[in-house]
Amino acid sequence: MLAYATVFVSDYSYLAVFLFLFSLSFALPISEEVALLTVGYLTKEGLVAFPYALIVSFFGILAGDMFLFFLGRFAGNYILKSKYFRKLFKEKNIERGKLFIEKNGPKVVFISRFVLGVRATTMVASGTLKMKVRTFAIYDFLAMLIFLPILEFIGYFLAENLDSSISIVNKIGIVGLVVFVIGVLIFATKSFWKNKYGGS
Repeated sequence: MLAYATVFVSDYSYLAVFLFLFSLSFALPISEEVALLTVGYLTKEGLVAFPYALIVSFFGILAGDMFLFFLGRFAGNYILKSKYFRKLFKEKNIERGKLFIEKNGPKVVFISRFVLGVRATTMVASGTLKMKVRTFAIYDFLAMLIFLPILEFIGYFLAENLDSSISIVNKIGIVGLVVFVIGVLIFATKSFWKNKYGGS
């Protein structure tokens, strides 16, 4: 993957960086962490300048996130109304999901940026459950302000040990996923208990 990215960026420069990161949302079978570390590595190699690559990275990932958001906004209702989906989820559970997004959506969007494996689902769900576009974009961008520079700096400064960096970041991402799932389960259990038994 690194060899292909190097050739692609060598040929098309910042356009390649934008397309590389934008396509993460629907095409490339690699994690965002790996992609950003790779961009950092490419800046170290002198193929692109770090400040400009970082700016282009912001736009590339934001464009991909907005693509997923609007996919949920315009196609999500078809999924929600499908017979298969209705068999899996009851109407009251769907309504609870909508209320959850209304009350906690911005926090979920922000946190999901740091959790491996849940970003795309969160983006689509946010659009499907009608989160405001401005709210989604603001919290997504705020998370990127932290997430993107850190990973690209790591890719730049640890370019000679990129494989080790990727391995470490992926392990951290898996830990984050486990913590996120546990948090969701705790929240769901508390909500269920409160709704069923009227606990405080």
